[in-house]
Amino acid sequence: MGEAYRPQPHELWKKPKDLDARREVMPDSLRDSIDDAKKSVELALLEQFGISEIPPQLNAEMAHVIRAIEMRVREQHFCPEPDAAVFEQLERIAAKILTFKEGATRAEIVSRPEVGQRLVFETKDGNKHERGLTVDEQDMLFNMEMWADHLVSFQNAEEFKAACQKLRKRASTKPTAEGAAYVEREMTRTYSRFGFTTEQIKNLLALAEGNDVPALTPDGKAGATQRLRVMREVWNEYLNEGEKSSYVKFAVAMTVLGAVEGLAPAMLGKAMDSSQNAEAVAFSIGYLGLSVSTGWVRRLLDVNFDSFLNGVMDRTGGLNERLSRELAFQPGERMSMRENRGRILSAMTRSQAAFQDVLSSTARIQLPAATTALVGFGVMTAMDWRLGLLSLATAPIAIAIARKADQRTGPLVAASYQNEGEVAQEIEEQIQAHQDVVLSGMKEPMARRIGDLGKKKNQIGHERFVARSDMEFQTESALSGTVVAALTMAGMLMRNLGVENGGNIVAALMYSGQFRRGFDGILRTNNDLVKSVGAIIEMEEIFNGYAREEEALDKRRVGASELTDFSIELSGVSLEIDGDSLIRDISFRVPPGGVVRLEGRSGQGKTTLSRLMSGYYGPTRGTVKIGGEDVRNVKRTGPDSLYGHIAYLSQHPYVFDNGNLRDNLVFGNPNATDADMSRVLNELGLSRRFTKDGAMDLSSSIRGLSGGEKARLGLARVLLKIRSQKDGSIVFLDQATEELDEETEKEVAQILLDEKRQRPNTTFVIISHRSDFIRALETPSDGKEGFVIQRIKPNEE
Repeated sequence: MGEAYRPQPHELWKKPKDLDARREVMPDSLRDSIDDAKKSVELALLEQFGISEIPPQLNAEMAHVIRAIEMRVREQHFCPEPDAAVFEQLERIAAKILTFKEGATRAEIVSRPEVGQRLVFETKDGNKHERGLTVDEQDMLFNMEMWADHLVSFQNAEEFKAACQKLRKRASTKPTAEGAAYVEREMTRTYSRFGFTTEQIKNLLALAEGNDVPALTPDGKAGATQRLRVMREVWNEYLNEGEKSSYVKFAVAMTVLGAVEGLAPAMLGKAMDSSQNAEAVAFSIGYLGLSVSTGWVRRLLDVNFDSFLNGVMDRTGGLNERLSRELAFQPGERMSMRENRGRILSAMTRSQAAFQDVLSSTARIQLPAATTALVGFGVMTAMDWRLGLLSLATAPIAIAIARKADQRTGPLVAASYQNEGEVAQEIEEQIQAHQDVVLSGMKEPMARRIGDLGKKKNQIGHERFVARSDMEFQTESALSGTVVAALTMAGMLMRNLGVENGGNIVAALMYSGQFRRGFDGILRTNNDLVKSVGAIIEMEEIFNGYAREEEALDKRRVGASELTDFSIELSGVSLEIDGDSLIRDISFRVPPGGVVRLEGRSGQGKTTLSRLMSGYYGPTRGTVKIGGEDVRNVKRTGPDSLYGHIAYLSQHPYVFDNGNLRDNLVFGNPNATDADMSRVLNELGLSRRFTKDGAMDLSSSIRGLSGGEKARLGLARVLLKIRSQKDGSIVFLDQATEELDEETEKEVAQILLDEKRQRPNTTFVIISHRSDFIRALETPSDGKEGFVIQRIKPNEE
């Protein structure tokens, strides 16, 4: 048994006509397969129409639709979409197709409210029938409508090219530069009224002339300059030399792949036009080899490139780390406003996506799309592709394949988005707890944790990308053989029906699709790049180098261990945020080891004043000193940070549910031992809640804690912080006992009194509306000396 000629990999780069001389005997098994496929096509036609060919009257009606679209585009120069009359005509044709075998005298597709599309027809015997459309019938109608939409686009392209050629002919007597300007000016005048920008028209002219597509930029010189600056910054700031080299290799590989993909349809067309079965098989195999191999290579390149981008973002010093540190080091004044927190979170999310988009769109989409579009456009214009549309008018194909692939990947994508949402929610929780984080001395650990969450988010996105790439490649590979067999048979049937160059018709249709996809990809990517550039500019404005600035300042600041004590002194302090005066000219001093209560009604600035006293806010005027040193001159990061000596407890302490009990207790207390943590939990009555098999389980989940339990967990962190600082510390209690019952509140007061007696150099700043709690601190039930509380009223008139 002879074997069919199979083009070798290096021969796939040849033009189809160069392979024309290779003819071999087709194996019997392949001949049988082709015969079976041919019979299948004939059976499908018989099943649909009752005859083994497409009814001439339906061909004629589809030809009428084509002529109507051609005339409308020719009259108007450009049509954004088919008009309603075309869609109505397609529905009538679809109804005739679906009822042709029944010999219907009248058939139409109507829309019923709350029911959907229905097929209504009347048979020769006068009986009326109505039924719903099956999924396959709905797909057929959808494909016909999409085909009409594409036909409008193809005709728009032909009209654009014809208008361009006419203008060039007029301009042929003018100097070259003047003639080019004339053509561009007239084409802009004609097409700008349809919504095309000057840049888009220039790109269309470049494609029509077969030139390279220029770099697409936002309209206006300022926009172009801005985009260039951002892209240069991304290249210089975020890619090291090795990464730049890898990026260039990926871009070149993807561009070459776009050119290779542009050759495949011609090979399929050659297979369909061959009068010899052996040659048809040879070129079909060549097309399959080229399509599947380029699909596999593209999938491999895409997955590896996505992994490469994640590596660039996640490495030490990469974008992920920079954003995480910038977030953690944001000034307290900016983080105090909800709108700022929302903008910061969205900017962080958008800038990560924008960074990837700026790098990937050029390498993965723009260059390959431009190459594929140019190849497709060049071959398409060398064929009479309008003839192809006329001959294949009744067979719009291939649109449903992409839809089915999307349906199959849908559940995977939905699951990964859910995971991504959970990660984003946790990041948002950490943003909202910014003050807890800063005053606990956890800015750097928070930055690392957010960085890890960002890496997790990127990993989830990469897994989703791999899943989609695998699914699309597998779907294309599985369907390619069937599609090629069906198209090859269609070409043979066309030839048998007297239609010449059936292969050229199919190849032309596929090339026109390539051009459409490629050019759409270029324009879509340009629009996305405008958004991405805007997102990166927004990132620059919001994350204004605070982390680097703080680290630079810390090199000149004094360490907390150098402070003489932990007294607090305010002199002429005022605070304004966004033009609002929050604190006005306040002065007082809290001695080392003193206790101060900030009093006043809600909204009078007590919490704001405590944030000034801790250094979380910086004063607009005046000075805040701790231990005699301006708080702005004391280290904020590292082991000798001021925040290593500050404990902060609010009414709603920050608890991260994804961490266990130990994770939450070491928050702000990195050196706490298991014994220390167990002792504190026992003192606060939490030991039973976290006991497992008779022993304290620090790995327990903290999900489901009540408000009172969360308050005691926050207090446990405060006690661990106080006990870790032998040289003194400052404790801020901002309505810390509001969630506790009266009995527990008294127990907490007694615990604080005991801590204060053992560590008299601990300074307390208290905000509380609970008079019983203050009374328990001042006059303890054990009869011993209580707190001597200094009272301060911010903004007192």
